[in-house]
Amino acid sequence: MGNNEDTCQMRNPGDGLPCRSYIRPKDPAEPGFCSQPEIFRCPEAMKKKLPFISYSRLTDFIACRRKYYHGVVEGLQVKAEHLPEPIKLGRAWDAFIHHLHDENFDHLAGIQSLQLSPEQTAKISALMRAYKELEVSVKKEGLVGCQYKIHAPIGTTNIIGFVDRAYENSIVETKLSSRPDFYQQKENVAYQLGTYFLGNEAWEYGIVEIVRAPALRTGQGRYQDEEPEEFEERIFADILSRPGFYFAGWDRKTKTLGVKFWRSEFDLDEIFRTFRDVLQEIQRAAQEGSWWRNNLACHVPTPCPYLPIKRTGVISEEIYERRQKKGGEGV
Repeated sequence: MGNNEDTCQMRNPGDGLPCRSYIRPKDPAEPGFCSQPEIFRCPEAMKKKLPFISYSRLTDFIACRRKYYHGVVEGLQVKAEHLPEPIKLGRAWDAFIHHLHDENFDHLAGIQSLQLSPEQTAKISALMRAYKELEVSVKKEGLVGCQYKIHAPIGTTNIIGFVDRAYENSIVETKLSSRPDFYQQKENVAYQLGTYFLGNEAWEYGIVEIVRAPALRTGQGRYQDEEPEEFEERIFADILSRPGFYFAGWDRKTKTLGVKFWRSEFDLDEIFRTFRDVLQEIQRAAQEGSWWRNNLACHVPTPCPYLPIKRTGVISEEIYERRQKKGGEGV
């Protein structure tokens, strides 16, 4: 389906359905799917109702409509082994922290599926070792759950989120970034934390545990012949020598880290209205087939995962896979 086309080119109405290719969803509140292999969500059904949406998909649309289209309508996602390093390391770190708070969670399997390079493995291993060596506090008291799902009703749909750790009156989000200062700015976490606060009135504050991704390099200068094990030891030593540099808000006495944001710091009414307006824009885009690209967002803050499609016009089966059409979940 191209830009500015208001009717799906594969549409074949019949039997009282939007299209003969239509697949009914498990959840009647969802718009349903398309049996055509190159389409995930039914474009015609999305003209009347939208699928449940995560805050990250919402911000995808704000940044670039085509990015939302690739992810939601086409159902494309980058295979784990082809993810950019920042995303790979972030997922590995999330899995590690999840395991510390829920010993039944198998973090090693998740990390293995990422197919980290030896250098990437050295970085994440050094961080995990340092975290344990520093005896960072692991708070389980009052823990409601990890990857705790919430719904924030907005208009006729739901914005969903998965909180890294949910407690009775607070939440914790884990971030691994080469730019830790980014997540210390209220504006840059407003939509994510705002989604969670809208979904649960009992949460009084959120803590963002920000960890700096190691930037040390190997294979250069005197480290040209450095083995991965030696590289890991060098990173490990660097983290222990200056934990406050790697763990934002590090407190030596309490063995804690993180930046606290109070619920009252955010204008939740404004965030609600913003979400409502963006959802209306998504609905309009679906009705008009207006999924135009924003070239200014192709490299902000990191290269877009769909950039190869823009440049070549080809959806590589080596890089991308399509989500399964099973319904009932947000995207």
